[in-house]
Amino acid sequence: MLNVTNSILLATALLNSGLTVFILRGNWKNSMNLFFGLFLLALSAWAFVLIGFQTSTVSDIAIYYGNAAYAAGLLVGASFYLFSISFPENTKPKTLAISAVYGLSLLYIAALFVDPMFLIKEATVYPWGKTVQEGLLEYLIFVLLFGTFYFGGLIRIWFKYLQSHGIVRKQLFAIGLSMSITGAGGIYYNIVLAYPFLHNYLYLWSGPIFTTPIAIIIMYSIFRFHLFNVRVITTELLVSILWISTFLRTLLASDPREQVLNGGLFILSVIIGYLLVRSASREIYQKEQLALLNDQLGENNLKLNDKTVELNQQLAEIERMNKYMVDRELKMVELKKKLEETESKLSGK
Repeated sequence: MLNVTNSILLATALLNSGLTVFILRGNWKNSMNLFFGLFLLALSAWAFVLIGFQTSTVSDIAIYYGNAAYAAGLLVGASFYLFSISFPENTKPKTLAISAVYGLSLLYIAALFVDPMFLIKEATVYPWGKTVQEGLLEYLIFVLLFGTFYFGGLIRIWFKYLQSHGIVRKQLFAIGLSMSITGAGGIYYNIVLAYPFLHNYLYLWSGPIFTTPIAIIIMYSIFRFHLFNVRVITTELLVSILWISTFLRTLLASDPREQVLNGGLFILSVIIGYLLVRSASREIYQKEQLALLNDQLGENNLKLNDKTVELNQQLAEIERMNKYMVDRELKMVELKKKLEETESKLSGK
């Protein structure tokens, strides 16, 4: 049975997983979508492994989940840094920047799993929770990497804010403010309190909770740039909330009969939700296709009008030339007639 904090983490993980699918399904080749989708995916993984860390009762398994949590946190920072380069111009980061950011992250993550005690030297399980002993140097390397990614991305967002105008400036302000406030809370509870000399892990679960509002604000900012159809996304979000709520009701139900009932409701909500999303997506697709056909028809009409104008000009030119030739022939006939009359008069004399 999940407790309240783990239930919140599960809801957070499912929400971010759903958002990841919606973002990457829209246009994953778009740099802004891709790195934001990876940011959401890392947030979701972070929440899932924290559930494993909090529910594990064996020290070795707790160390494994702890390493996975640090790996997910590092990928959260790396993806946000690259997203800050892409947003809002959809600028693709240079290959060198992507290689450096993800390369350093994956190198550190590889060290975590090649040697499980690279960072976490010891994990002790108590009835009230866990204590973890990290290596100071390894922890400082993690802080340096994450801090570089997080603060580097945050500084870039604020710098773009100072140089922008209009709606772009508002969206950058929302992202910068949310990252500054909620990010500070996440850093305090997950990095400062987890410092090797403090060893306070009571609020470790709150990290993904702090970052979820950031994800929602960034997603709203992307909506404002019309990268996705808002109606479809709204339907999908409402369906996701319905799925999460019924799923949690099933997990938290204490009576077996209530669990069966809630499980049936969850399955029914999945079926109905899928049909709703598919119906909305199909309707929007048909409208988009109709709008595309209308645009093409409009373009063809414009081309036809241009051709008509060009043809009319050519016809007018032909008529002018024809009139000129006819007038010329008439003048030649008249001139020939006058010439004949003159010759006739001369011969008569």
